[in-house]
Amino acid sequence: MTIDEILKTIGVSLGDLDLSACVAGDRNGDGVITIDEIIAATYAALNACGVDLVPARVRELPCPGGCGPQRIEVCIDNIGPLGTNAAIAFAVSSQSVGEIRGLGAGAEACVDVVYPRGGESDGQATLTIDPDNQIPEINEDNNVLSFPAPNPTACDPICS
Repeated sequence: MTIDEILKTIGVSLGDLDLSACVAGDRNGDGVITIDEIIAATYAALNACGVDLVPARVRELPCPGGCGPQRIEVCIDNIGPLGTNAAIAFAVSSQSVGEIRGLGAGAEACVDVVYPRGGESDGQATLTIDPDNQIPEINEDNNVLSFPAPNPTACDPICS
């Protein structure tokens, strides 16, 4: 996004311009440009070669033994040339399961989380990075990874 486009987003937000002057500024598609969208546009303009978060892999972890929830390891890569200090949220099958605080350029971070049951489709689950698009990225279309859903009976015995 250029400085001229940022000025257009401000004009739309103030009501001086019609939304058609800068539809790209309306990130969530609600028909108005809000201050958070202006900030995101400014960030994107300043960091045109910025952050690009991608789900790297998901790995089913061994059962802890006895009673315990199924756990998975979620790994996130930043393939962009700039890092971020922002909290990077992630969801598994549309259920928020955690966040990673910041990720440097070219870095990877992995975290162990409880696998949330439900939301699978045809034996597949999804890992979505930055599900609410809070972090402006070079590519917003590479944030989802499908993976085989863990066996639902492997670690979830009935405990009394």
